[in-house]
Amino acid sequence: MSRNLVLGDELELNKALIPRSCINIRSAVVDLVPDPTVGSDSTVLDFKSDQSISLLRISFRRHAGNVIFISDWPKDEGETIGLDGVFKNKSAIINILDTGDAFNVYVDGTKIHRFKKRYQIEVSKVGYLLDPLDTTSVLANQLTVDVTVDPVPSNYQEAFFPLTAADIAFESQLHPFDVVIIGSGIGGGVLATDLLRKNKILASNSSYFTNESTPKPPGGIIGAPPSDDKSRRILVIERGGVLFQTHPLNMPQPSSRGTYGQMNDFFYNKLKKQFDMDQETAEIWKGGPVYCLGGRSTVWGLFTPRIALDTMVAHFPEDVTNSLTDKYLRRAEELMDLSYPSTLPIHQAVIDKLNTQTQKDLPEAQWQWGRIASEFKDNDNYQFAKGAYSTVDKLMEAAMDDPQGESKFKTVLNAHVDRLEPQPLKGKKERVEYVVIKDGDKDYKIKCGTAVLSAGAVESAAILLRSASGASLEGAYGSDFAHNFGHVTDHYIFSVAMPFYYRNMAMKDVVGGMKLQTDIKLTAGKDELDDSAPVALANLSLDASSFLPRGSFPHTELPLFIIAYILPSPLSPENSIVLDQHGNPKIHVGYAEDPGLEHKKKTLIDFAVDVMNKLSQVLDLQFVHVDKKASIYEPLPVITAQHLTLNVLGPGGVAHELGSIPMPNSEGANGLVDSSLQLQYGWDNVYVCDLSVFPYSPAANPTLSLAALALRLSDELVNTENSQPIWVYNLTPSTVWVTMTLSREAEPGLVGPYELVEIKSGRVSLWKRTRRETIFIYGSDSAVRKNFDVQMVYPGVNAMIVHSPPPAL
Repeated sequence: MSRNLVLGDELELNKALIPRSCINIRSAVVDLVPDPTVGSDSTVLDFKSDQSISLLRISFRRHAGNVIFISDWPKDEGETIGLDGVFKNKSAIINILDTGDAFNVYVDGTKIHRFKKRYQIEVSKVGYLLDPLDTTSVLANQLTVDVTVDPVPSNYQEAFFPLTAADIAFESQLHPFDVVIIGSGIGGGVLATDLLRKNKILASNSSYFTNESTPKPPGGIIGAPPSDDKSRRILVIERGGVLFQTHPLNMPQPSSRGTYGQMNDFFYNKLKKQFDMDQETAEIWKGGPVYCLGGRSTVWGLFTPRIALDTMVAHFPEDVTNSLTDKYLRRAEELMDLSYPSTLPIHQAVIDKLNTQTQKDLPEAQWQWGRIASEFKDNDNYQFAKGAYSTVDKLMEAAMDDPQGESKFKTVLNAHVDRLEPQPLKGKKERVEYVVIKDGDKDYKIKCGTAVLSAGAVESAAILLRSASGASLEGAYGSDFAHNFGHVTDHYIFSVAMPFYYRNMAMKDVVGGMKLQTDIKLTAGKDELDDSAPVALANLSLDASSFLPRGSFPHTELPLFIIAYILPSPLSPENSIVLDQHGNPKIHVGYAEDPGLEHKKKTLIDFAVDVMNKLSQVLDLQFVHVDKKASIYEPLPVITAQHLTLNVLGPGGVAHELGSIPMPNSEGANGLVDSSLQLQYGWDNVYVCDLSVFPYSPAANPTLSLAALALRLSDELVNTENSQPIWVYNLTPSTVWVTMTLSREAEPGLVGPYELVEIKSGRVSLWKRTRRETIFIYGSDSAVRKNFDVQMVYPGVNAMIVHSPPPAL
């Protein structure tokens, strides 16, 4: 029930403010015009305990142009934000939410501040005061007040993602974001979480722990950052909400679907949206976006082959090829938990048989285990395997570490980015100042230092189109941009599938599932030499799930053999992305012209025949032709080309469409972004980090390479020189004094080399180093220190001092 609070009075609440409850104060008017007759003014809301201790005092000061938050007034110096933009309406609703450890302050639904509690005491009273020199209040002379209880969150999104576009826009006016990342799939998600990792390195916090509590993790301390904190303010904007907390292969799955066609495609087909497209595209298009935290990384097939080196050298910038192959692909593989299965003698026999060249007119093969982004087991006792990789896991962890959204790393969900501002001008490169989120007829402008488009090959292109504000591509960005923009392309993916059974059924359990891959060179005909032929990728699944959608396979309860081929493709200049009348993307997508395609398809069939007959020999398999209409199973003693059908998947079917905002090719031509992924038109602080940037559609799942590009861009934006924290914990009952070596003189560290640092019992101190170092542990800080202990320490690894050093002499 609402009660009235009159200016100059104090109101006792009908119930005390407890965690998850909220005081709601309504004012019919707001007056932000200062009184010219006074030199200062202050309208105060004072929230007190039943013992009249001031727990939160909010002072609105029109002359000073700020809002002051304090407690235990007047002892506390308080915290200040600008008054400008706080009150946007002629009336106001002020909400004070008790989160347990802090008060969140909202004005008209926008959070303007979080004030950490000084005391764990309940608010029982509210006072409404005016500066003695002031004559008019910012608010109405009579306010209405009530207390409501915030409902318990009903899902992950409500519990861990409280920020709205309005909150973020308001905050960015006070503290602009250093980097705003639009999209949270492989490109944006990997970039964001690597920047978060670096924030933990760059931040210089202190912490402690006692026997009664767990230590606060580095980077987990909420409040004003220390002066030497070099961490960045990072914002991730995701158009969707939380659909998955992890990859669906780590979750319950339909039990009636057998083992063929990984279950991620079940969710993909249920949840994907559709772009607007012309009729020609609609006849072949199989894809669509998935708007959710993690994007399409939540439903991808985990297949992580590297792009063939020949392809990289021929079609990508030299510095991109070198840096990815030398460093970033390996880092991406580590990040994504690239795994290989155990190899038994029977598996090696299969691989050796398949790699035996028996027909000179077929491509040479080098079969090896398929590369899967999943940790299947953890050898440590009682440690659960991480399972299938998706960016959503790390983004969820970040949200759980900061459920109030108070750290420098923030995520806002259900936010549709409309455009970048200011509008691009042909021939000029300005700086993007705002990323604009559109919600109905409202625009929320997020102030930023750098913007990164990671919304996908179609949506990122659409943001650039909308940013032109109706101008043509030539008029906004120039003719070169218009010539190379929007050619979103997918490669051909073909497959052959057939059920089989083991003549010796015991072999099924011995062999288990097998997934193998090999690069092959496909010539367009007899006149093309193998050395100049493009590299395609073949991968087979034997009694195992495939990365292809289930609809490509025959329905049978028998084990299934699948061989799939990915062919490379140049970008098709006939493909395009435009905006419809509502500002949404409309796509025209077809395959690039391939004059030798029919010859290649015949080779793919013959290659599959060779593989299947070899498998029959080494594993004693019996392949079976299934007549769906008559439900007849026909055993095939020998496989021939007449028994096989080459199926084509259709563009977008496994989310490989790319190339709408490409980097330069190997000759440095046709790039809209440079080799560092920085946009070369319109603005000088915009990057693109998604499949848009690929200058060529390679014969590989592009996910691993995109993750590598994201890690490379992370180092471009924030270079930590590999410096990592070393937290040294004193677990002994007495105070110790510690020094740490410094192997690199140019290395920045919070604590210098051989500087003696006191660490009391149960406390921790922080150093930063790039390589293994040595600490010397003393029992005294005296000038003569002959007795000490020595311990090796490593960057990124906590060091524990568990034994007291020898007594000082």
